[in-house]
Order: sequence, then structure tokens, then C-alpha cells
Amino acid sequence: MKSCIYALCALLDVPAAAAPPPAVLAPAAATEWYEDISIRRQTTEFTEDVSRLSNGGFGLLRWDDWINPADLPANLRHRAIKLYSFLAADADLAGRVTGCRVLKPSESKEFDALACKALVDKGQFDPLYLAPGEPVARTLNISVWWISLPKDKVAPMPPAMAPPRIDRDAHTLWPRRQWGGGLKIEAFPNLTGLIPQGVKAKEKTSLDVTVSAASGVSTCALGVSAGDARLDKAACDAAVALPLVYTTPCDGCGDRTIPLQFVWNDKASHIRVPLKADIPTPLSQKGADPLLIPHDPADPRKALYYQDSVVVTGFYAKDKDFKDIADRRVGRMRVMLQLAGTASGYVTGCEIVFGSGNQAIDDRLCVLAKKRSGLTPVQDVFGDPMPTKARFSLKLDEIATLR
Repeated sequence: MKSCIYALCALLDVPAAAAPPPAVLAPAAATEWYEDISIRRQTTEFTEDVSRLSNGGFGLLRWDDWINPADLPANLRHRAIKLYSFLAADADLAGRVTGCRVLKPSESKEFDALACKALVDKGQFDPLYLAPGEPVARTLNISVWWISLPKDKVAPMPPAMAPPRIDRDAHTLWPRRQWGGGLKIEAFPNLTGLIPQGVKAKEKTSLDVTVSAASGVSTCALGVSAGDARLDKAACDAAVALPLVYTTPCDGCGDRTIPLQFVWNDKASHIRVPLKADIPTPLSQKGADPLLIPHDPADPRKALYYQDSVVVTGFYAKDKDFKDIADRRVGRMRVMLQLAGTASGYVTGCEIVFGSGNQAIDDRLCVLAKKRSGLTPVQDVFGDPMPTKARFSLKLDEIATLR
């Protein structure tokens, strides 16, 4: 039948229906790649022993900019691959990389050579200081790894943790509650000869000495005056002349500060260095300096440490303490109070940080806290008692009812 129709079309000069076009296949989706190159240090002290090296390490994100996927040869791009090179990098006094060699190669000689070239071309580590103003050359254990995977094979990154909160007031305000450490004094001057003539020396000058890691130059910032500008100047002049060194070699540190107290007491004048925080020196360290860092032989203090954290003690509240409050309904069962106290721990003030939503309940809690609570005594970094504040939370069980 079909042949007859084609023949009839030919006779009548009528074109036959065109055949349908072939189906066009959709282009395959291009694979998206996750490529990550990381540069890390492996040890704090250099070793040739590759068995001590691993894929972990520590470092700075800016180091990763020294090499990127675009630098890799074409035959290594867009492949599922993991490469790890373990290198020895020689750094000069300024931390600049001057040489590189492979300690443990990866599966690609090209990548190993490229990793070493990136370190020599762009590598700049922080200098290592044995003392302020005394950098040294060194060799570092460095790992360079490259991971290339299809993006759909990459596990999602965990959420970043919030950085720890720094209590800046504790490190900067007087009386000083905390200090950074890292510096010590090698020798102490005799302060008697520094007292200006005609000055009655019976006070304290508190100050900060900051030393530059790069130059070793020290500067003085006055914290609490002795009440006489001549004594304060004598203290600052002596402070910047002190032979300050690091307690341990300082890898990439910046300027460091140590708080000091110049105790002016005629022939008994001396310098107080900060004490160790929180806990006394263990018995196993009985031979160690009880004041943590070398201290002035003329310093008569016997304290081994200072207490910089405070604990609320003695607080209690019962149902009968609130029996005269008719409406004990609250919007929050857990509240937080902030107590202020004297140097001896006696509570003098109370503030509501997070209240219950019932003013009468909150006011009564503060009355009870000031009457029944105590604060453990705290000291500044020199061991002197100081007033303080502390927060604590409590739950209103058997006292209030949620609305």
C-alpha cells in the first residue's frame, strides 16, 4: 500500500512527507571540582624522622596562597586525587624560605617540585626569637597536600566555632587580674640608688613594660602612680633598662608585655614581678622558682600564686523566704545575678543579669544574696587583695510558678 502511495505522489509531482529529525542528546553536565591545597607545619622542632610526620599539622591560612590549583600541571587537574609532600624548608633570620628539599615524596614528582618551588618563591614564616631582638635561622618540617574531588563527593564543612572571648579588662586595667607571661627579667637593679634626693619613698609605681620582638627595644606605660612624678620616672627609666628575655623561644610572637610594681621603701625598695595564677606550685616542682619567673632577691613576698577566679558561696533560698509575696508567677525559672564584693569577700551589691519577669521575686533574691552570700577572696597578679564581681545562676524550684 505504501509503495502505491509513493508512486501516485511521483505521478502527481507531490512531495512526500519528510522523515522526522533524529533526536538530539542533551550535553552531559560538566563535573564541578573541589580543589584544596594546604601548607602546614608538622613539628615545633625540626626532625629528619619521617615516621613522626603526619597529614595533620598547624599553620596560617595565608600560607595556602603560596600555591593554588592554577599552578598545577594540566595532567593533575580535574582528577580525583590526594597528594601529600613532606618537605624541609630552610628559613633565614627574617623567616624567609631560602631552600627546600623533599623528605617524603608524594605520588607525583611534579607536585613535589612545584610545592618546593612555591615555598622558595613565596614562603615567609614568622621569625624565631631566642630573646627579644635575637632571631635565629632554622629548618622547618612542612607538609603540602592537595585534595581534588568532585564537589558532590565532598562532605559539608562543620560550622565554625565562635572564637574565645578575651577578657581585655583583666589584662589592661589596674589592679591587674591577669597577665600574658612569656617574659622574664635576668637581673634586678638596686633601687635604692635610683631614688631621687629629697623624695620620701614609701609608695608603689605600677607599670607595663612592653618589649619589641624584632628590635628588643622596651617601652614603659605608667599604670598607677606612686604619687610623685620623680619616682614614676625613675621606675620607668629602670624598667626600660631591664634585661628582658623570653621564658621559652618565641616562634613568631609580636610585642610582649609584663606588668611590674616598683615598691619604693627606702633601702628595702624592690621590684615585684607577677605571680603564678590559680594553683600553687606542685610538690614535684619543689625546686622551681615559686614565683614562676626569676624575682627580685629583695622581694619579701612568700606567696606562691594568686587567685584570679571568684566563687559564690553560702547562698540559699527557701519557699518561706517568699511567703509574703502574693503573686509568685514568673516568666523564667532560671535567673542570673551579678554580685559585687569587697577584697575580703563581703557582698556589697547585687544586679539582675537575667530576671524572672517578676520584679518582687528578683528584688527578694538580691536581698537574700547580699545577706547570705560570700565571695571567695581574689588577688591581683602581685598577690594583693582586690574587690571583685561574680555571676551565678539559680533555678526557682519550689519558690515560683511559671505563668
